[in-house]
Formats: sequence, C-alpha cells, structure tokens
Amino acid sequence: MRRPRDRAAAEKGVQIVETRVLAALRNRVFFTLDEANAAIRELVAAVNARPLTTNRTLTRRRLFEEQEKPLLMPLPAEPFVIGRWFRYKLAPDYHVSIEGVAYSVPYRLIGRHVDVFCTVSLVSIFHKGQRVAAHARQDAEPGRATVTLDEHRPPNHRAAVLLTPEAIRAEAAGLGGALGLLADRIFADADHPDQAARQVAGLLRLGQLHGTVACRPRQRRH
Repeated sequence: MRRPRDRAAAEKGVQIVETRVLAALRNRVFFTLDEANAAIRELVAAVNARPLTTNRTLTRRRLFEEQEKPLLMPLPAEPFVIGRWFRYKLAPDYHVSIEGVAYSVPYRLIGRHVDVFCTVSLVSIFHKGQRVAAHARQDAEPGRATVTLDEHRPPNHRAAVLLTPEAIRAEAAGLGGALGLLADRIFADADHPDQAARQVAGLLRLGQLHGTVACRPRQRRH
C-alpha cells in the first residue's frame, strides 16, 4: 500500500540514479540504443551492489531479493497489446463497424450495449465483461466488408444462407457426380441463379424424402 512517508524514499532513489548513473554517462557518446542500455545496466548494477550507508552489511540488491521479490505477482501470461476501445448499441443487423468492416456479434444481443477492443490483428467483443465474439482484423477491401460467423446468425438467416446458389450447387456436387452434372445443366439453362437454386433445392429435398438414386442427364437426340 502506498503511504505519504514512502515518497521521500522514492525521491531519494531517483536522485541516486540521476547522480550515479545519468550524470556519470552525460559526456559519453553512444551510437546505438543497445550500447546505451548496456552502459546504464552496468552502472545500475553497481548502485544496487553498493552497501547502504545505514547498514553496511546490506545492499539494495539483497533487500530486493529477501523482502520485495517474494511479494511480486507473476507477469501476465500474454504480453500487453496496445488497442482501442469502442462502445456500441448492437443494431438489428447484429454487426459492429470498425474502420469500414462489419464484424458479427451473437444476434441475441441486438439492442444491448457491447464493448469492442481492437488491436492490429484482433477484434474482441464483450458484453458485461464477458467476451462473446472474436474476429481476425480485416482490411476494408472489396469483398471483405463483412465478417459473419454462422453461429451469430438468427435461425432464419442461417436457413437463407443455406439456400444461396453457391451453397445449393456445392451440396449437389457433394452427393454425386451425376447429380452435380444435372445441377450444372440446370444452372446453365436458368435465366437467374436463384431460379436454378430453387429447382436444385427441390431435387435435394426429394432425395432427403425418398433417398438418393443414381441419375443421368438425358441425352439429347439429334
């Protein structure tokens, strides 16, 4: 615990460093930071090894090792990272915007206040002190303006994502080569990808109801 009477001892320590370290080095020229730090460490070690005037059997180093060091707390497991804090009231789209990029937050927190901590590599989102989301920091580039985790979406949004043309086409391709070829033909002949996605999704639902069977695209007669 800090007490007013400790101030004199702290100021005395600063004075000792100024006179025995800084003053001793004031006329030396250093060409690198490492060289200056090495000289400072050498003089500080000498100060700590010098016997105290009040007790010639004690040194500052010995006092530290015997009295102060056992009381020190361990260093944090992770190094300190410089970052910035932001506070948002989560909008209905369940995303927070950081420098042109939107990052998702669990939809259940819509309308609640969240705290966002941003570093150069990570975006961490907290609610009432608990981290609820974490995203790798992204640059505001075309095609990367939104970062959304599927588990953050409401159930109806998850269903909508599963019905995108890309998702439907990938699911059809994963069920078999013939079905993938048929899906490719449906997409090629459709006026719009969403139209083709609905048709192929219907085939996939039939497969779920009645089981998948081998199929081949019908050959056109010339």
